[in-house]
Amino acid sequence: MIHNAPFFKINIFLILGILFSSLFEKQLIGNTYLIVLTLLFFVLIAFLQWKNTPTVLTTALLCTSVFLIGFSTFQFQKTNNILPKHKGVYLEITKVLSEKEKVKRYLTKVISIADEGLQSTNAKALLTFFGKEKLSPHSIVFVPTSLHSISKNQFPFMYDYSDYLLNKDIHFKVSTNTLEIIENVSYSFTFRDMIQKRIEQIFPSALYGISASLLIGDKSYLQKDEYQLFQQTGNMHLLALSGMHVGIIVLILDLIFFWRKYLNIRTARKLQLFYLPLLWFYASVAGFTPSILRAVSMFSILIIGKALYQKVNLLNLLCFISFCFLGYDPFLLFDIGFILSFTAVLFISVFPYWKEVGKLPYWKKAILSIIIVSILAQLGTISFTAYFFQYIPAYSLFSSILSGFFTSFMMYTGLMILVLDALQIPLDWLICSYEFLYFLFQKWLYLFKELPQLPLVNIGATTAFLLCITIYIKLNNRKLIGLPIVLMLITLTVQYITTYHQHQKTLYCYATKTPAFSFIDQSHIYSFLLRDSVNAQFEYETVIKKHQALFPYQETHFINMNQNKEVMEIQLNDGLIFQYLKPHFILSKKDSTLLKINHLQLKNQQTRIYPLY
Repeated sequence: MIHNAPFFKINIFLILGILFSSLFEKQLIGNTYLIVLTLLFFVLIAFLQWKNTPTVLTTALLCTSVFLIGFSTFQFQKTNNILPKHKGVYLEITKVLSEKEKVKRYLTKVISIADEGLQSTNAKALLTFFGKEKLSPHSIVFVPTSLHSISKNQFPFMYDYSDYLLNKDIHFKVSTNTLEIIENVSYSFTFRDMIQKRIEQIFPSALYGISASLLIGDKSYLQKDEYQLFQQTGNMHLLALSGMHVGIIVLILDLIFFWRKYLNIRTARKLQLFYLPLLWFYASVAGFTPSILRAVSMFSILIIGKALYQKVNLLNLLCFISFCFLGYDPFLLFDIGFILSFTAVLFISVFPYWKEVGKLPYWKKAILSIIIVSILAQLGTISFTAYFFQYIPAYSLFSSILSGFFTSFMMYTGLMILVLDALQIPLDWLICSYEFLYFLFQKWLYLFKELPQLPLVNIGATTAFLLCITIYIKLNNRKLIGLPIVLMLITLTVQYITTYHQHQKTLYCYATKTPAFSFIDQSHIYSFLLRDSVNAQFEYETVIKKHQALFPYQETHFINMNQNKEVMEIQLNDGLIFQYLKPHFILSKKDSTLLKINHLQLKNQQTRIYPLY
């Protein structure tokens, strides 16, 4: 299949170009030179094609050109991550991340910084606000404090929120208790908001969370126990709108247009073109997420190709869509949703028996397709799920066998409820059926949740990539036996080295407002937090506990001090001193006998200090 998918190979060089460009914080080559160089390569390719030059040179030039496209597009869209000293900053709210009672988080665009003169910039920043006011997108605020840079590799050996922000080209963060609202833009309701309001009014409160997740992709209303149930059983992807949900929409449309089979083939295929506006309307309701855009784009091209009697290679189509997306926004390469969505479909597209499945009767084909898609999606994403979320659902392959059916039936029933509600037809019996389906779905998932679970895992990016490649090669070519075995051995070796370094005797200093640090000793983690700030408990819950979860034995010590004291010293061992000079803290080596903490024995040990977010 790969031999018939030229965009698969082209995509590899585009991705390599983006990855290579991401290694450098500063611009290596001027934008003008990059454009001229890329155009020159394309001119050479056209000339060689005209002269019928051997394809090896032409292919090499084409691959180099695509590599330069990836390199240049990423470099063009990088924002300036160096700002002069400033006392305040003007921010425009671009996205609401979370709005809880005590803590609110927003993605923002830096409009200008306040220093001796007002300087404009195009940087992006994460705003953490501890106030009561809620901010709407496009609102402009002034924060009377300076931006702080987000450092790379803040959590060694694991993926954390700082990596996520940097991969979104967000290089700054700012936390504040007060801000000045310069312009508060009133929120304008969209059709998606109207549907969300109807869902809230139609469905009982116990069904609101699952209904909002399946129908419009909003998981924020799920109860904590519901969220944990789907997460621990490896079915969280069912709640994130993606290709599976778009496929369900297509199946529903096929059922509505069942009478097409009584028409001639040419007319029946052209009638499928009416699906296109409905699919793109659904994409707008779902918020145009990368996974939804990928799925709707692929289905649109498949439908058009079918109507025009053109055969479409699914793998080539997937890579073509990926090429277009990455060419437009290269930062999507580091987006979790993009990675999981495209990896899942990649594994689905290389399944060698789709032709045999397509020859089955309609209902058998639909049932078997749901099972196969669920299992292949789990196989494709399991390595990256472990890397991003530090968790491997042990029974996901088994729970997904029926989970796909429950998701399909619930989504079909939920859409029918919305349609009948718009027509003002009584819904009580249908809502009862929907509630019973969800009850059975939960019972099915609880069977797997009650089984013994794997502990939290911590694999590196290299391990995740090698594991994904190993599974892909084994699935795509069953005749290759030696190569997957060698790759698996390399994967295990890399992971062993990562785990070994992770558990070395090390001191971690967290880049939190509250002075905090942890000492690692094999399987033990001893954490120390200075209780001098109102944010101490919040930072303990959001930062330190996440780090502690990677170790079986955990201890936490809150250090109290007199609030009137501006300076404090704690002797961690015979030579290492923790010195607190309000509001900053440092670690240094000098003689002191103020306080002895016996947990930290660092004699003759190399001390590694990492700043963590």
